[in-house]
Formats: sequence, structure tokens, C-alpha cells
Amino acid sequence: QKLVARAVETAQSLAARAGDILRNFEGADERLGVRIGESAEALAARASDLGRIFDAADQQLISRIAEGSEALSARASEIGRIFDEADHRLVSRIADSTSTIGEHADNIVGAFASTEQRVAERARQTGQELAVHAREIEQALAGADERLASSAAAAAARVEEQVAGVENRLVYTTETIGQKLNEQVSTAEAQLISRANAIAETFTAVGQHIGQSTNDAAKTIGTNTRELNTMLAARSAEISKILDETARPLVERFAQGGSELQKSMEEVTERATEKLRNENATLVNALASRTAETLSAVEGARSTLADSVADLIGRMSTSSSQLGQLIEQAAANLGQVDERLTGSTQSFAATTEKAAQTFASSARLVDSNTTRLTELSSATLREVASIATKFDEHSRLLSSASDLLSSAQSNLEHTLERQSSLEDLAVGLVKKSEDLEKVMRSFE
Repeated sequence: QKLVARAVETAQSLAARAGDILRNFEGADERLGVRIGESAEALAARASDLGRIFDAADQQLISRIAEGSEALSARASEIGRIFDEADHRLVSRIADSTSTIGEHADNIVGAFASTEQRVAERARQTGQELAVHAREIEQALAGADERLASSAAAAAARVEEQVAGVENRLVYTTETIGQKLNEQVSTAEAQLISRANAIAETFTAVGQHIGQSTNDAAKTIGTNTRELNTMLAARSAEISKILDETARPLVERFAQGGSELQKSMEEVTERATEKLRNENATLVNALASRTAETLSAVEGARSTLADSVADLIGRMSTSSSQLGQLIEQAAANLGQVDERLTGSTQSFAATTEKAAQTFASSARLVDSNTTRLTELSSATLREVASIATKFDEHSRLLSSASDLLSSAQSNLEHTLERQSSLEDLAVGLVKKSEDLEKVMRSFE
């Protein structure tokens, strides 16, 4: 019953531990699902933010490029018209101004080309950096997934190995305990059977001894009784013979004489009486001695029987004490088995607790990996945001470049205005030279 109770308690504790392990698994799965959902939502939000940022950057770039292209086309058309007008006005007169304007135009074209090359190179570098960061993000996500899968598989394998080891140890312990119990029970049964056989043989021997002693006493009493009967019969025959032998002469003598007969009868009677008394005393003494011998033999047989019974009782008490010792030893063995079973149950409970702790640590490791994945995703998103800010900075640089182009155009317009003023000055100088020529001619 103790073993059954222990087995029931062990089954209940195993069921409780299995429920705890299942609850830990469910909790870990729920936490992992929540973490993955949060990470997915965060990645989706970050991706949508990145998409919006990229769309905004693209729109800004498109708008800036369109504005720059429109401004450049407008400025180019204006510059073309101005150049055409300047060419028409300055073809014959200002070769130096034309060469200077050509050099400035070449510088402007080179500046535009270098600016376009720098913008294209920066856009290409930005695209490469985005591709590299995207590959790093994909590799980090793949590595995190692989680590999560490997950690979960390793944790499941460790738990399965520990559960299999605990089951094997429990089965081996149960089989060992069953074998030991069977051996102890077989040994106890054999000892009890041997003790019972010894006790039965002892009782049989005592019964045989008692029967033999009783038969010997009965035989002795019968022999003594027969001897007494034989002696009494012999004495009676002797007495009858003596009476016959003495009575006849007495009768004859009585017939001869009364007084002599009376005297002789009295004498004979006295002698016979005295002899009979002596014989009776001898017979009584013999009967007393035989009776004393019989009683002493019966007493001896009784004492022997009492000694045998006492010895038998002593042996039975010894056997009972040995049987009690065997029972105590069996109880001690059962106690040891109970303790071992309790120890095995406790060790199994400890192993189950360790497995639960391992599951909890695995869940914590999964949580930490999920947290690290979230942090890595956040860092990646921050890097992408920084890249977007870099795009904004590039957009600002492009806007500043367009501003520089606008300022260059304004400087060019100012230069053209100065050229127009120089043209006016040249026209004035021409007029002055003509006036001087006229004056010189008038002096001539």
C-alpha cells in the first residue's frame, strides 16, 4: 500500500510537473508570439515610416530636380538669348570679352558637370549603402531566426534527453526495487517455510518423544502390575498350599484331640498370621517400592517432558524472535526501499524543477534574443532614419547647389549687365573717338 501510495504521489507530482512544463511552454510560446508580433509591428511601422521618408525624399528630390531643371532651362534660354544678343553686338568689337565669356561658360559647364557627377556619385554611394544596410538587416534577421531556431531546438533536445534519462532512471530504479522486494520476499518465505518445517519437525519429535515416554511408562506400569499379579497369585497359591498342607494335619489332629488341636491351630494360626503379615508387609513394601519406582519414572518422564516442552517453547520463542527480527529486517528493508523511492521521487522532482528552470531560462533566452532582435531592428531603423536624414542633407546640399547655381546665374547676369555697361562705355568711347576724329579733321 505504501508503494502504491508512493506511486500515486509520484504520478500526481509527475502530472503536476508536466502541467507546469506545459504551462511554461505555453507561456514561452505566448511571449515569443507577442515578441514576434511586436517586432513585426515595429518592423512594419518602421518600414512604413521608411517608405514614407523615402517617398518624401524622392518627391523632394524630384521637385528640387524639376525646379532646378526648369530654372536651368529658363536660365539657359535667357543666357542663350543674352549670348545671342551679345554675339550680335560684340562680334566685331570685343574679342577679349567674347573669349572671357567663353572661358566663364566653360567654367560654368565644368562646374555643372562636376556637380552632376558628384550628385550622381553621392546617389550611387547612397544606394550602395542602402543595399549594404538592407543586406546586413536581412543577414541579422536570418541569423536571429537561425539562433532562435537552434536555441529552441537545443532546449527541446536537452529537455527530451533529461526527460528520457529521468524515465530510464525511474524505470531502472523501479525494476531494481521490484527485484529486491521479490528477493527479500522469497528469502523471507524460504526462511519462514524452513522455520515452520523445523517447528513442525520439533513438534513431531516432541509428540513422538511424549508418546514413547507414555508408552514406556504404560509398559512399565503394565509390567509392574503383571509382576504384582503374578506375585499375588504365587503368594495366594503358597498360602492355599500352606493352608492345605497345614489344615489337613490340623483337622486330623483336631479329630485326635481338641485341646492339642486348638493349641496347635492357635500356634499355626499365629505363625500363619505372622507369616502372612510378614508376606503382606513384604508385598506392601514391594508394592510401595514398585509404586515409588513407577512414580519416579513417571516424574522423570514428566520432568523430561517438561524439559522437552520448555526446550520446545524456548526454541519457539527463539524462532519467534528470529521471525520478529526477520519481520523487522523486512520492515527496515521496506523503509529503505520507501526512502530510496522517496529519494528517487525527490530527485525526479528536482530534475523536473531543473527542466522547468531550463525551460524558463530558454524562455528568458528567447525573450533576450527577441529583445536583442528588437534592439537590432530599432538600431537598423535608426540607421535607416539616419540614412534618410542623410538624404535630407543631400537634398539640402542639392538645394544649396541650386542656390549656388542661382547665385552663379545672378553673378552671370550681373556680369552681363556689366558687359552691357561696358558696351555702352565702348559705344561712348567710339562716339568720343568719332568726335575727336571730327575735331581733328576740323583742325585739319
